[in-house]
Amino acid sequence: MESIITRKSLISVIKFNLENDHIFNAKTPKYRVKKLDVINEDSLECIYYSKANESAEIKKEIAEIMGSFNGFFRNGDYRKIEFKYYCVSAIDEDDNELLYAISSKQTSELIGNNAIEWLKLTYFQENTNDYRTAQAKVLIAEIENTLRETICKVLEVKNKSSWWKIFIDNKIRKETENLYKRQFDEQTSDGAILINYTFTLDLKKIVSSNWDDFSNLFGDRDSFAQSMEDLNRIRREEAHNRPISHQQLELLKRVHTDVLKGIFDFFPSTHSNYLAQNWKLKIQKIFTYGFQSYIPVSCPGEFTVDKIVQSSTNLIRYIENIVVELESIIVPVEKKQKHTKLITLFNNSIKIERMRIDSATFGTPKSSEVIEMTNQHRVIMSQFIESFLLEES
Repeated sequence: MESIITRKSLISVIKFNLENDHIFNAKTPKYRVKKLDVINEDSLECIYYSKANESAEIKKEIAEIMGSFNGFFRNGDYRKIEFKYYCVSAIDEDDNELLYAISSKQTSELIGNNAIEWLKLTYFQENTNDYRTAQAKVLIAEIENTLRETICKVLEVKNKSSWWKIFIDNKIRKETENLYKRQFDEQTSDGAILINYTFTLDLKKIVSSNWDDFSNLFGDRDSFAQSMEDLNRIRREEAHNRPISHQQLELLKRVHTDVLKGIFDFFPSTHSNYLAQNWKLKIQKIFTYGFQSYIPVSCPGEFTVDKIVQSSTNLIRYIENIVVELESIIVPVEKKQKHTKLITLFNNSIKIERMRIDSATFGTPKSSEVIEMTNQHRVIMSQFIESFLLEES
């Protein structure tokens, strides 16, 4: 049987099982699969229509699907057909992606016995209503609070004790002071306290009214004003518990970048929780699906020249794509050194693979030298991964 089974026929069997197992097992849900296929040669990907809307429920569905995959491959019955990764995409009835998950085969085997660990080690890219709302809250709070902190820093330099009275619009100042008095039944003129009770459009007006002091942080005045209008519009939706659309969240991310980038550059000590978390998630994806895929050829002598060249060429192309992805990530200031180190490691991997091609094709450098460099590089990469996981967990 093993000799005649093919990937295509096996995938058809797996798809049939997902769609029909509920007939034989009442506890198993029926899944409507849009597509089940092989991607990147080593990954099994399933795209299915989810019945759920909330993140937790969709993750439960994905766990069941990956668990079904495990049922086929756990005992090694298909040794000639193996996958390193399982990828599952949950979509709604309009084909909008709700949640995408990538899990190594080894990690997915934890589902039955240690689901919590599986959740920790699996990369999730979410687009559910509750996820978008939670992200919007984080982004809005970070934009507004960073602006408040920056306004204090900049205007205190001009007049430390009286900046609130001197540089804040009279209407904004009185309304904010009255709001504070109503809320706490006491008065204060401390700008460092009162700035926390200003609204989005108040922040816009404070910066615009003192533009000469802030122009080096925000660049174009009209662009800053438009970003703040966009922020205020989305903030109203979030404040009234209305769903945040994918388009609104993407706009909010752009506003976050446009408004805060200059601040993060000018004030390196200003920390962005959102950028740090976003960076960590993107790196996790690479560790899950890219970094672990770097498996050097252990001994070129075991292969023909053509196979070595083809293998290394494919790997170079693959790693170059990862480097491009890494270079496109907005990196928090406090993560830049670590990020640069990661890019360097991948570029070193590319150099070694090019040397492997030269060794196989021209005989120089010697294959033994390439093997030694490969082993040394593997140790360095392993140490980096261990350090990263320890520090970022």
